[in-house]
Amino acid sequence: MSDYGIYALTVAIVMFIVEVCDLGISSITPRMIAENMGKEQSFFIAPIAKKSLYILFFVSVLIVLTSQASLYFFRDLYSDTILLDTLSVFFLFVPFIYLQKISLAWLKGVGLNQLQIFLNSVVHNSLIFILCVTAWFKFEDLRYVVFFYGLSYVFLGSATYLFSVRVIRAYGRDRSYKLSSFDMIKEGFPLSIAALGGRFFRRGDLFIVGILLGESSVGIYRSAYVLVSGVKQLISPISEFALYALSVKKGQDDMKGVFHHYNLAVILGLIISIPIYSFLYLNAAEVLNSTFGVDFSQGEIVLKILVFAFIIFTCCGQVGTIFNVLGKNWIRMYLMLALGVANMALNYVAITLFGYEGVAYGTFISFLMMYCLVQWILVQSADYYEFDFFHLAYVAVTILFLLIIDAYVEGNVELLVSSFILSFFLLLIGCVCLKKRLY
Repeated sequence: MSDYGIYALTVAIVMFIVEVCDLGISSITPRMIAENMGKEQSFFIAPIAKKSLYILFFVSVLIVLTSQASLYFFRDLYSDTILLDTLSVFFLFVPFIYLQKISLAWLKGVGLNQLQIFLNSVVHNSLIFILCVTAWFKFEDLRYVVFFYGLSYVFLGSATYLFSVRVIRAYGRDRSYKLSSFDMIKEGFPLSIAALGGRFFRRGDLFIVGILLGESSVGIYRSAYVLVSGVKQLISPISEFALYALSVKKGQDDMKGVFHHYNLAVILGLIISIPIYSFLYLNAAEVLNSTFGVDFSQGEIVLKILVFAFIIFTCCGQVGTIFNVLGKNWIRMYLMLALGVANMALNYVAITLFGYEGVAYGTFISFLMMYCLVQWILVQSADYYEFDFFHLAYVAVTILFLLIIDAYVEGNVELLVSSFILSFFLLLIGCVCLKKRLY
């Protein structure tokens, strides 16, 4: 395995364990803090923050001890220990990874979303790049690269923690407020299981393609998947702001406000992403060719199907956020586990019938199932939730125009011009509708 492959695998393994063992604490903590902000009970914030820190510190110590013991055992079984060495180094930084996560969660809970996004996305990624590049050119040893990657969490995690503590202390503290660790874990635990099911739901398709069709097909499918799923990263900050807004409304017992903000978040996500999805759909072969090479342009059909799939996925909105705010994390856990199993089964059947293009069809059906189930659960279990037909209308118009242009417009230049015109038209419609919802 190449050095980059070992590095990527090391980071992936550790961060996966960190996510699953998080017990959902970094998700429910900002929601609990924001709810108390809405109730104007800010003096409860400090006990919540302190309890979440204690729980994750205990979890991180267990992970470090368990991982080091396990890796020591595996050293006697494998002659090539470079991966074990990098894992052993990176696992030592798990406490600081959790420290950064929970500190950012506190900032999110009190409404400092812009700051926590800037720290997590811009400052941290820049720090990782500078430290890892410096380590590689100076030492040319992968263990040092992983060590300096971990140091980025030490530096930013410690700085963020010190700043977050000052912010939390400014709200005062009610020492009579008792918060049970068991209650927090009980509420957050299903989020860890849901995250595991979500992995199979969103990435099980690559697993199936790799097993049944081999490496070359994985490359073709993954190239299309990376392009489409990358668009979703543009709208991921919406969930950061939505969690605070929805939690505050919940704390104020304004359930109509909760669902109003949820629908606004869905509409905003569609407005941002659909013009880009439209461009990708109409210029699929050219985009694949220019980004990954000529050999990957055969994934054009896969890219087009995945565009439709992710448009439906965007319609679901901030699923984790709305279930978290409503206190229905156990329902979310069962939903994601069921969808994960269904996605794997659908992909297996589809790939035997249509090849790697069939996996894209299976993913589309899985995302459509998720949308229908989420809407059904919200309608059945939430008194103030009203189904917003704008989502379906906007998506139907988009898909109709895409199919018409794809069928009747020929030539790369004509398709490029048409995609820009359509993207502008859809963006204009979305902005007009959003303005009407806001006012």
